[in-house]
Amino acid sequence: MKKRKLTALTALVLAVLMLSGCARIPDFIDGLPLPGFFREVLEGLPFWGGDDIVLTPPPAVTSAPTAEIKADPTPTPNASDYPAIEDPGKPLEPFTLQDAVRADLSYEDMVFTAPDADRTNRSIRALLAQFEEAQSAAQQVEIIREIDRITSEDANMVTLANLQFSIDTTNPEYKEHQEICQAYNAAISDAVNEFYLAILNSRYFDELEAYFGETVIDFLRRSTQSYDPAISALQPEIDALVDSYSTYCTEHSGDEIPLGGNKSNTFSESEMLGQLRFYGDDPDMAYINKLVEQSLEGFYSETYTEKNDIFTKLVNLRNEQARIAGYDSYPEYAIAVGSDSYTYEDIRNLISTVRAEFVPIMKSLRESGAEHLGEKLTSANYYLAICPAIYATDDPDLTEEEQLEAAIGMLNRTSGRAKEMTSYMQEHGLFQVFSSPTKEEGAYTTYFNGYKEPFIFAHDPDTFTLVHEMGHALNYFLTPEPDMGERFSIGTEIAEVHSMAMEMLCVKFYPEYYGDSAKAAEAYQVFNALYTILDQTLFSEFEITLYENPDLGPEGRAELYSRLQEEYGLASPGNRYLNDGRSWTSIHHFYSAPIYVQDYTLAQSVALEIWEIGRDDWDAALKAYDDFLYDQEELVFSRRLEHAGLSDPLKAGTLQDLAARLGAYFSSEDYTGHYAAGKKAYDEMMSD
Repeated sequence: MKKRKLTALTALVLAVLMLSGCARIPDFIDGLPLPGFFREVLEGLPFWGGDDIVLTPPPAVTSAPTAEIKADPTPTPNASDYPAIEDPGKPLEPFTLQDAVRADLSYEDMVFTAPDADRTNRSIRALLAQFEEAQSAAQQVEIIREIDRITSEDANMVTLANLQFSIDTTNPEYKEHQEICQAYNAAISDAVNEFYLAILNSRYFDELEAYFGETVIDFLRRSTQSYDPAISALQPEIDALVDSYSTYCTEHSGDEIPLGGNKSNTFSESEMLGQLRFYGDDPDMAYINKLVEQSLEGFYSETYTEKNDIFTKLVNLRNEQARIAGYDSYPEYAIAVGSDSYTYEDIRNLISTVRAEFVPIMKSLRESGAEHLGEKLTSANYYLAICPAIYATDDPDLTEEEQLEAAIGMLNRTSGRAKEMTSYMQEHGLFQVFSSPTKEEGAYTTYFNGYKEPFIFAHDPDTFTLVHEMGHALNYFLTPEPDMGERFSIGTEIAEVHSMAMEMLCVKFYPEYYGDSAKAAEAYQVFNALYTILDQTLFSEFEITLYENPDLGPEGRAELYSRLQEEYGLASPGNRYLNDGRSWTSIHHFYSAPIYVQDYTLAQSVALEIWEIGRDDWDAALKAYDDFLYDQEELVFSRRLEHAGLSDPLKAGTLQDLAARLGAYFSSEDYTGHYAAGKKAYDEMMSD
């Protein structure tokens, strides 16, 4: 279902985590071995007559302490446990924004208490009985506040269970607690729906609508109109499948693949792909390349079958949810129910616009790059041709701790509130960003609704992935004290602006981080933004097609993904395993967070506009960012953009104009001027 910011009730009903890490282009290069890796070990391979070589993985980084788990000693309440709200004649005062009251609680001191669905259901219904008897809108708002407080406490536990499982997917106790929370979510869905209906049917509805705003009320309407117990009944099975996928990925993330079937000589998937990327066109390496291809085929055949089977079950279950709600397919259902800002047709139009306006930019980069190099594009020189800044960027060699320190240092210079947030998170252990073999892949930021504390989770992130996540955390940290969590429940198209634009604002600090290669790093970042628009739109088209064609089998899905890579200009030349159509099964979002990748496309276009503003006036760019960030009560994307003086990517002409400006940038000296430095670094790397 469409991801919304974690509020007390939406977190419980939809069982969501804000998985906010957008794939960054450095992933495709950082994961590769240096050229020469295979050359250094060839003489040691058995068939060359040397000794066997076994690669030893690096030692694991110790993870942060996990939270204690205890049972809930609280008795189940009855209606009589809730005294009537006093002063029924009190007038309903307008809502005023106030800073959230944080729990001042460290992660290591958080105690997991299994949420009790029966207790929560009794609590909600007891309060709803009072809601029906209330003598004023003000009295009903007080009851709404109490329901929000109760569900926020339970939401803390749902968030904690999800985090613990992300930190250690191999821990059976954590898996059990997550399953308990998933069952809890389904068990309270009826009571939550009754709560929403009570608001919509209130005798004081006009006053409540004026108080909460039409966007919140529209969300309640969509939620109740699409609600069906049969939909909720399918959710635990969906959650279990997503968990099984996460566990499978973690268990196999460190898999070593036997080369040519020889278990004494094993290499990681990225090492084998690195061999094909850099030496796939080298005739002297034909024999070793053939062995690598055979080894990868065996590996992919096994993992693809398992992951594809999980996905097939998810497609069928989610499409059944859509059918129950009266929609033809899950994409239509998810967008209709989850978005305040766009329709299914808007996203179809977005895909068409990106194909028409941005794909030609990438294809032009391929053509001009080949012309500039004066040689045929190969898997080895491909990225040098299309983005020489990749190789011209001198990325500092930092430890994980130093990368976190660097990211915090940049964020702290954007505002006093940002510095306040990073200090609070450090003091309370709300960063869990160091590598561990038991961790779930990826990065995300989540929020403890009751504690009013953000939390950043990551596995093996780079500095600017952490900057990205801190943009999300800053939004959470600034979220005012709610009367009802849905008041500040933003869609991910808004949330991703917070993170992606923060990355663009931090370009200002590149000279200190990258030194003399700062301009190359900026060019690389802009290329990364173009790549994000393309690959996230590709993902959106691919995902929608899969749900609307559920009978498209494993091979059909692979063929579709491979074809889309070619059509979007994202296919690397050379060996077919570099564009293997089965690689989509490694993208976590397809399993855990379907039908929202289009939000990355929308947000990236806004982030690029903020970058453009910042090239002339960084303070003006920061102001636009802050105006967008602090507009907390505006939940509609287009209106928040308008308030901040930014362009709406869903409005006719906006993306066309952005594409024209990007095309001019990629033709300018600011981008093409890095060919010499990039070629020099590339040649040195290839000669090692």
